[in-house]
Amino acid sequence: MQAFLRRRFAILSLFFVFTLFVLAFLPSLLAWTRIADSVISATLADSQMEFEYQRARLSWFGKQKIYDLELMDEDRKWKVTTPVVELDRSFLQLLGNQQQLGALCLNEPTIQIDANRHWQSQTEVPELPEDLHEETERDVRINLLVNRANIDVITASSAQPNRIASDVTIEAVFERQAEDVTVTILPGRIIDRANLTPALCEHGLHFIAPILADVAWTQGQLSLDVVSCKIQLNSIQDSTAEGDLTIHQLTTGLRNPLAKQLTVVLRPEDENQSIQIANESKIRFNMSAGRVHHTGLEFGLAHRNPPFLLRSEGSVGIVDESLDLLITVPLPSELIGGTLGQALAGQKIQIPVVGTLEKPELNVQGDGQFASELLSKLAAPVVQGDISAQDVLDQLKELRDDVQQRRNERKESGSGLLQRLRQRIQRP
Repeated sequence: MQAFLRRRFAILSLFFVFTLFVLAFLPSLLAWTRIADSVISATLADSQMEFEYQRARLSWFGKQKIYDLELMDEDRKWKVTTPVVELDRSFLQLLGNQQQLGALCLNEPTIQIDANRHWQSQTEVPELPEDLHEETERDVRINLLVNRANIDVITASSAQPNRIASDVTIEAVFERQAEDVTVTILPGRIIDRANLTPALCEHGLHFIAPILADVAWTQGQLSLDVVSCKIQLNSIQDSTAEGDLTIHQLTTGLRNPLAKQLTVVLRPEDENQSIQIANESKIRFNMSAGRVHHTGLEFGLAHRNPPFLLRSEGSVGIVDESLDLLITVPLPSELIGGTLGQALAGQKIQIPVVGTLEKPELNVQGDGQFASELLSKLAAPVVQGDISAQDVLDQLKELRDDVQQRRNERKESGSGLLQRLRQRIQRP
């Protein structure tokens, strides 16, 4: 009898030890099976995302790790690859509550965006089978920490990805509630003194600083601080953002359509010069209703003494890249010259800009707003008594009698607006 009991006790002990062993290493064993797919699906993917990975490490009480993960949307508009993903929730916690997924850390990921794909402002969510509908409607919330990310963009001009930013650090919250998918970026600096590249200007910065669209070359650094940012992945039009773009230093080649038009109209003799943005220039931006608004953008022609600075404010459409800008232009006394030039020193006028980033339109003539403002600036010194009204009337009479001749001269010389103004005023 005692031998039987000892034998049974030994068997039960072995079974208990084996059970403990299996339970202890069950997450590790499951990591080698496709059951890890359900963990990744619950954590990262939904019906409109796909993923691949090499291996996973699951733990009852420690962090979960996924190695060599590739996550993409079904239309291949974007793709995220990372060597390792860490989830701070234990396997036991995940089994208990799959809605509270804790914090997810992506170390040195590469975020690739295909600009050639069609990005709709409103994404239609496909109908799901009945057995998946209830699971998809489960709400999910994840705290995201992205460390030292690289951002690449594929464009029509290059089949290979162009790197537009490196060492990007983002803290965000990913939320899925029924059919709504939202990414909220927490306040903070996400780019710190990154080197400016033409690719970065073409795919992102041109919405905040339109003067940087389609630049030939760049030399400088920038930082990006986010005050608030809420991106609706299913409806870009409803996304909102606010922050500051600090340009520590920037000189760029004059290929930008807007910059070239401004130069041709105002200073054609500087057409081949470069554009320079004021050092430590802080541009405040906000995104709402499908447009990115900016204020505080100051730029001018490099190597000009005294500097010829212009100021831009307005908005750019996210989808259609339409422009609604006001460019503030100084009336430099050295161009106008004489008593009137001295009286107008420091005066400024505003030029409306419409059209698109690719084809901007300067409304210099338009409905007469620009001409009216310019005339009011010219009349101000007369009202203030700084210049004789008779002198101005004589010059206006001469301008009226000589309109056709001046038009011919303009066609032949290609002079800019301010240069023509100076020639008219100084004509004997």
